[in-house]
Amino acid sequence: MSVSNEFSNVYLDKGSRENIIYKTERLWKTITVDANTLFEQHKFKEALNNYKNALRQAEILNNYKSECIQGKIPFIQLYIISCNNIAYTYIELKLLEKAGDMFKRTIYYLLYLLDYDCAGIERELKRAVATYLDYSVKYEKDDDSQNKILSDIKEHFSQKQLSQNII
Repeated sequence: MSVSNEFSNVYLDKGSRENIIYKTERLWKTITVDANTLFEQHKFKEALNNYKNALRQAEILNNYKSECIQGKIPFIQLYIISCNNIAYTYIELKLLEKAGDMFKRTIYYLLYLLDYDCAGIERELKRAVATYLDYSVKYEKDDDSQNKILSDIKEHFSQKQLSQNII
């Protein structure tokens, strides 16, 4: 089953949107379990394809943030898990730059969500930064990427603070 990103909240009634999010969450779980099995069997390319498919399902859930919150679907965590699974698979495949990009993708996703005031984002952001820094220390040759990420985070928080002070 595949749910298209072409769905729009405008065209779907509430029941249809809820049906989509629950089916999409179940599909994400099934795909991720299958990918985990492939990863454990060292079938990294096949696992990567499944993890990418799971990420697509997590992206669909992000189109229905309010419904996911009401339905207690952890759409943020599903997205983060998907990105991390892909990153760790890239590490196994020795595609280290792509791994770093996936860890950074998680950080920028969380920075984006800070503007929506979703619960627990700052805690998730701290974890994502720690995960990225751990990766960076092990695999990146220069500090430019680390400095860029940390600078972007500081800039985001200072802009957010400025906008809160204005209001």
